[in-house]
Amino acid sequence: KFDVYHFLQQVDNGNPLESNIAVYTFTHITIPQSIYDMVSYETRIAQHRALAKYYESQLNRDNYVQLLGKITRHYLQTDSTGKQLYYLEALADQNMQNYLLPEATLNFQKIVKILDENDDVLSQFGHIHLSDVYRRLGVCYTMRTKLTEGEHFLFKALAILGEAWPRSEPQFLY
Repeated sequence: KFDVYHFLQQVDNGNPLESNIAVYTFTHITIPQSIYDMVSYETRIAQHRALAKYYESQLNRDNYVQLLGKITRHYLQTDSTGKQLYYLEALADQNMQNYLLPEATLNFQKIVKILDENDDVLSQFGHIHLSDVYRRLGVCYTMRTKLTEGEHFLFKALAILGEAWPRSEPQFLY
């Protein structure tokens, strides 16, 4: 009725008990992204923020794993750097607990990128916290057998604390 451009098609939801609920899908995979691209930047940010806040208000112990990724994804499309950092770190921790190391690595990299681009946020974040992020990023790389990258971030974690790792070759005294 409202779909004058025929962007939607009704699909069978497969459940005869819910036959009174109409389910629709886009007729082509490019349609949602095209619509998204036509919406103004300010409107997109506002919509992402509203969705993130909605999911955040629904968050509880039972649905934490299901909603954490959604909340993070929506906050990443806003300018709320504090929320971005908070949820990225929570998601990275969740990824590490589930041994989703590539995902955890990516989330820690996003944290580092946000902090590199925002000096004011970095000062609020704190050096010990930053060192811990580098340490966990180093652990992710190391557990993925990317030892050079892991070593790099583990060294950075120590350097932030003022505890540089010795870089000289071991010498044995007899």
